[in-house]
Amino acid sequence: MEKVEEKTMEVKRKIHKFYCDRCGEYLGENEEYDNGYYESFGYVVERIVVDGIIYYHKKHLCEKCKKEHFEELGNALEENGFVKKE
Repeated sequence: MEKVEEKTMEVKRKIHKFYCDRCGEYLGENEEYDNGYYESFGYVVERIVVDGIIYYHKKHLCEKCKKEHFEELGNALEENGFVKKE
């Protein structure tokens, strides 16, 4: 014999909201999947290796701040002797 019961259950979902780390602009939001994965907005990751030491830079940036960040980073690298490869 089989009996079927209906239950109303409250389910909590994690909503990840993203903001620019420089200016605070709202970038968007995504719901976390059951396996813990969620898609990010404006995530920028850079890695530089100097004499075997790895340096990371991780931030969420809007398009305007991302452009400014890359320009500032390029200028800082050039000031330290790096040359653009074109």
